[in-house]
Amino acid sequence: MANSYQRILRSLRDIPKVEGSFVLGDAATVLASDMPSFVDGTILRGVGESVLNLQQALGEQGDSCHAVVLQYNEHTLYCRKFATGTLCVLAAPDVVPGELKMALAVVGRQLTSLR
Repeated sequence: MANSYQRILRSLRDIPKVEGSFVLGDAATVLASDMPSFVDGTILRGVGESVLNLQQALGEQGDSCHAVVLQYNEHTLYCRKFATGTLCVLAAPDVVPGELKMALAVVGRQLTSLR
């Protein structure tokens, strides 16, 4: 199954300005990753915990949190919850949002079908 996750995540690199992606499971477990070499496992776990904590905190306000966008100087992290986890995509700030949003939906369905 790990190879299936990798194949699906690699497909996101076809979108211009996408630099990498990873999938979080419960408790910020990194299920699969296709990230640039400057992002190691320790960084992924830390980011994963922060994303899941943010989703949980926002969800406690009464609305469920399905997507989070974190913008930094040189990168933007798009995170979208799907049935079996959270898909996170690292992209340049000038990525085309509509194209990425559609890709996140398609990839989320593909990842869900693997379970």
